[in-house]
Amino acid sequence: MKKALILLALPLLLVACKSEVKKINLALPDTVKYPYVVDSTYNWEVNPKPENALVALSALKAEEKLDTAAFRKYFAKNIVINKDGVHIAGSVDQLQKNIQQQLGTNKSVKITVNYWQSLINKAKTQEVVTTWYTQYWVDKNGHADSVRYTDNNILSNGKITRIDEYMMRFPKGK
Repeated sequence: MKKALILLALPLLLVACKSEVKKINLALPDTVKYPYVVDSTYNWEVNPKPENALVALSALKAEEKLDTAAFRKYFAKNIVINKDGVHIAGSVDQLQKNIQQQLGTNKSVKITVNYWQSLINKAKTQEVVTTWYTQYWVDKNGHADSVRYTDNNILSNGKITRIDEYMMRFPKGK
């Protein structure tokens, strides 16, 4: 009897579970109208050559190692640095002195790179490597701190000519 009920219930179960497959159109519209218009002359694309990313990341590694002599070789003779409330335009010698003063207050520095992207415009006239990283340090008094950075490194002839730096400080713990 139980077997007969199971055999009778099986077709009902199959009919009840049958579902229709609906096709969904995932096609995107031919044009997208964004709320802002940007200068399209750059038309950035991923730079397939690794050299610029290597320069930007090597400069960051030299900073982490507090090695201003190695740090210097990745920059053009003249450099521009833009960061929160600061605009520096000068020689690589001036940059090296400023970095030595900044890094000289630290006992140790650790940099964790989260991501980088090397781009080049389609006209092949401008190259940029953007790095996203967190810098941790302990100063000579033993105080530890950290900041999250995004740097846009503008390169020319394999050297960094400008850095646009954006930073986010973490909230102080209670």
